[in-house]
Amino acid sequence: MTLWVPSWLFVFSVTTVDLKWKPADLQNLAPRTHPPFVSFNSEVKTDVSKIEEFLEEVLRPPKYLKLSPKHPESNTAGMDIFAKFSAFIKN
Repeated sequence: MTLWVPSWLFVFSVTTVDLKWKPADLQNLAPRTHPPFVSFNSEVKTDVSKIEEFLEEVLRPPKYLKLSPKHPESNTAGMDIFAKFSAFIKN
């Protein structure tokens, strides 16, 4: 999924983490959970649907009314590609 938001609208950081060796700050931020999660104003959201609702509520530009794909099949296509990519990486 592509998020069409101007970079000046908000500042974000993406951190890649090896889940076998979680840093202490990640453990403190979201204990007993695995990515994805979003931290915003010291509030952590770990549920994917809650993350999507949050993004649509807070970061929605007027031009793009929904962050979800236009066609529902796009979700399953993305999941299929991710599953195949994950299997490729593991082997």
